[in-house]
Amino acid sequence: MHLSWLGLSSFKMETKDAVLVMDPYGPKVSEKPLRAKADIVTISQFGDPVHGHIDAIQGEPFVIDHAGEFEIKGIYIQGAEVPMKDAKKSSTVFWFDVEGMRVAHLGNLETIPSTEVMEKMDGLEVDILMLPVGGNGLELKQAMKLVNDIEPRIVIPMHYAQEGVNVGTKLNSVSAFLKEMGASNVKPVDRMLFKKKDLPSAEDTQVILFSA
Repeated sequence: MHLSWLGLSSFKMETKDAVLVMDPYGPKVSEKPLRAKADIVTISQFGDPVHGHIDAIQGEPFVIDHAGEFEIKGIYIQGAEVPMKDAKKSSTVFWFDVEGMRVAHLGNLETIPSTEVMEKMDGLEVDILMLPVGGNGLELKQAMKLVNDIEPRIVIPMHYAQEGVNVGTKLNSVSAFLKEMGASNVKPVDRMLFKKKDLPSAEDTQVILFSA
């Protein structure tokens, strides 16, 4: 499975059978427009310009913007609804079973998920965790608690300050999270190939930083 970061909370996952894009953002958010082709799109908050701009995706993808269980082109997908700080709103976090690995994308997460969601996440034994660390909702202490509770083999920070990006509120840089993880000297990669047999042990979570 190849993974690349498109910016903010958006990633592209490529398998031999499918291309999946998570959380496409709109043109008002970034000076660098997002345009991508995909077979599958997951959206953590429908209609949101930062997490749910479906017009950025070319083709006729299968769009998932709500909780449930799905199996498309060899990828098993689970979505769970989580509340936001505004009690009237909610977002969706997703897990993907792909090529023997479990990948979690926490999207527009603003608070620690419920015990039910956390127990489900723990039971899934997450290999790769994509985690918002920019402080726009989820605070650094909360982000670190999630890493410690979930114990992923790999954590990928996302949704932090980037040049030419404006989400309407100030985002923190990724540096504070990297410092907390003891990964201040990690070098960004453009694209990464993940194989189950090459993943680190769960006792030694590795940070991978992508360049957009």
